[in-house]
Amino acid sequence: RIVPLMAGRGGGSFVVVASAAGLLTQHGALPYAVSKAAAVAVARWIAISHGAADSGNVRVSCVCPQAVATGMTRGADPRRDLHAASTMSGADGVLDADAVAAAILDGIASGRFLVLPHPSVAKYITFAAAKPERWIARMQQLKAAFESARPQAAHGTGPSRARL
Repeated sequence: RIVPLMAGRGGGSFVVVASAAGLLTQHGALPYAVSKAAAVAVARWIAISHGAADSGNVRVSCVCPQAVATGMTRGADPRRDLHAASTMSGADGVLDADAVAAAILDGIASGRFLVLPHPSVAKYITFAAAKPERWIARMQQLKAAFESARPQAAHGTGPSRARL
């Protein structure tokens, strides 16, 4: 309902906060990855349906960070905790909410649809799209590394990130 109201008032900015998991998926978190992929799809639909000047001039930005310091990630260290490592993407750093908010504001000001607070996500998306079988193989390797490190996780050692 809000998008037609925005369009009726001459437009505005509509921000959907999804996750890099919605673009790339995430081992160990099927419901999370699927719901975030749905959020990305909704953002695309809104942009296509209401983004043009003749359709209401609603600008849409879809924010897809990796790990953000929130209640969900508080206390989780993916370098030491197997569960955290397999269910959140902290390998490229955990951003605070202010950094993500700054990225959102920059994305809106720049008119970008896809806002990636972790710049490495753009590289991952490109790789996954250009070489999907290789991407999947690398993610399978990462999954296997997490699973084989299970006994080591309690001691703060574990797998390094799979190289792309």
